[in-house]
Amino acid sequence: MTIAHESHRERIDAGIAFEWDRIPERKFSLENVDPAATSLSLHRQRRSHRGVEKLQHLEVLWAYGVDQSFLDEICTIPALRILYMETVTASDFTGLRSLPKLERLVINSATRVGDLKWAAPLKSLQSLGLENFKKVSSVEPLSALHGLRALGVEGSMWSPMRIGSLAPLSKLEKLESLFLTNLKVSDRSLKPLQGLPRLRVLQCADFYRADEMRALARANPRLRCDWFQKYAEQK
Repeated sequence: MTIAHESHRERIDAGIAFEWDRIPERKFSLENVDPAATSLSLHRQRRSHRGVEKLQHLEVLWAYGVDQSFLDEICTIPALRILYMETVTASDFTGLRSLPKLERLVINSATRVGDLKWAAPLKSLQSLGLENFKKVSSVEPLSALHGLRALGVEGSMWSPMRIGSLAPLSKLEKLESLFLTNLKVSDRSLKPLQGLPRLRVLQCADFYRADEMRALARANPRLRCDWFQKYAEQK
């Protein structure tokens, strides 16, 4: 298995990625969708999402082209456990607190969202993946998500995401997997991660000093990170 495949497998196991060849065929309208469906992959085209709120049995939803109207309807489906959203133009995420069973939330490219305050009330979350949130500069609200086992806060392939510090993550004591690819941290410190007792997987870019990497490796010998070996070999 290649390193790339191993990396993706870690993400799947953590709940912030999917085996894309196994998800339902993407639909572009709700025509012929079973009202009792428990899973759906829906790509909005204009108003083609209208009526998704009637699918009250949905537990898993992959949603594409999510504007505010689409998101507002999604937030009326309390059975949802797993929600993936991609290319999101909606900016008000407060409705997500109406999803009491939401365990996994993955959002790719929500470039109009300015902060993460909406996430703090989502206490049921076990896995949270946030990619390409260009306007977000702090992860402080995530410190309230004490049940998180997996977290991804990442830039896009071409554009980094920038925050001030990882310090708020030091409160996530149940965290097992952390994905920080193309995330630039102003203080360049990994020290906040040293006290996370269950952390076993870390994926990040080579944005940190060698001493930061070595200190984290010493503090958590069971943690897997591709950069540890490189810096362990350096004097």
